[in-house]
Amino acid sequence: MTTHTLHAPSRPWYRHVWPWLLMLPPAAAIAFWAVILATMAGPPSLVVDDYAKIGLTYTEDRSRDAAAARLDASARLRADRAGGHVSLLLERPAQAPDTLQLTLAHPLEASRDRVLVLTRNSAGVYHGEAGGLIEGRYDVRLTPPDGAWRLTGRLPADAESLHLDTRLGDKDS
Repeated sequence: MTTHTLHAPSRPWYRHVWPWLLMLPPAAAIAFWAVILATMAGPPSLVVDDYAKIGLTYTEDRSRDAAAARLDASARLRADRAGGHVSLLLERPAQAPDTLQLTLAHPLEASRDRVLVLTRNSAGVYHGEAGGLIEGRYDVRLTPPDGAWRLTGRLPADAESLHLDTRLGDKDS
């Protein structure tokens, strides 16, 4: 005579407590490191122009461009890309300060940005050193020491000179 024993049907794995308890520490560690890495990242470094955070958006401040337009400012920039030397002639200076600040902002890599202080010589030409090779395309901003106005433009990767003027609007055309 054979005896048959009845076994209770087994439950699927997700109905047991132990798998969930074993998964809890790795899941907590992943969430902890995700929060740590997110707080260390900080704000994006590609926003380098005159923008003001209003609510959850950024609004561009064009008041310094308008001030340069009122002064009818214009400049011609020449860059020796291999030597890292920059010269600039302020063509229509309403006020020609002794120094100007020239910012070369790389559009993708903040580590390649350069800020140069240009000093004026007796002929009225400003000179500055970039401290090395100037490679690639750059967004250019020229301001006086007090930051009252600015001229902007884009220096293409293959260009050695650039005309900065007071055109408001699209600077690529």
